Amino acid sequence: MVTCKDQAEIDYYWGKLSAVPESEQCGWLKDKYGLSWQINSTPIQTLLKVSAVPPHRSNQHPQNIFSSSFL
Repeated sequence: MVTCKDQAEIDYYWGKLSAVPESEQCGWLKDKYGLSWQINSTPIQTLLKVSAVPPHRSNQHPQNIFSSSFL
């Protein structure tokens, strides 16, 4: 896992590591050697750790976040 502080850093690592565009989804990519990498941002990690989500909305956040193929 590569944790980045901002979008510029995400773009940097994504550009350097991504070699298989069809495998890119939810912050995951594959490099030229076939190794998988997860590119994450500190704000996303913080959001995912929040436990104060009301029970009736707890399943909405992952659906919204992970429906994107590039975070």
